[in-house]
Amino acid sequence: MTVVRIIIGIVAGFALGLGVVIGGDVLNHTLFPPPAPEQWAEYALTAPVQNLVLLPIAYISAALAAAFVAATIAGRAWAGWIAGGFLTGATFVNLFMITHPIWMIAVCVIGAPLAIWFGARIGVGARVAAA
Repeated sequence: MTVVRIIIGIVAGFALGLGVVIGGDVLNHTLFPPPAPEQWAEYALTAPVQNLVLLPIAYISAALAAAFVAATIAGRAWAGWIAGGFLTGATFVNLFMITHPIWMIAVCVIGAPLAIWFGARIGVGARVAAA
């Protein structure tokens, strides 16, 4: 039963994190519509910070949520690290395959791993407190 809880925790954490990323992207693109795809590279490097700031907030929030949910359900911090790690890996692929400003890359590279660590830690703590 423990293995099943760990697997469910990782899958649930990843799914929630993915939902947070998608929601953040939709919100950001609704508030600040992006240009055509062929114009994205120039836009990403010249856009005002407020036009893009919701994106790293969504990515970091997603890592936190994924790690928290996975660790809470599984009762193991490492399950949170796995769920958050998969999500953050996908974020890093996105950041490096599509042009993004350096500040956004730096914020995500520093913030997402910290969010994973913190989310897994409080997730396990929440599970212990509930028991």
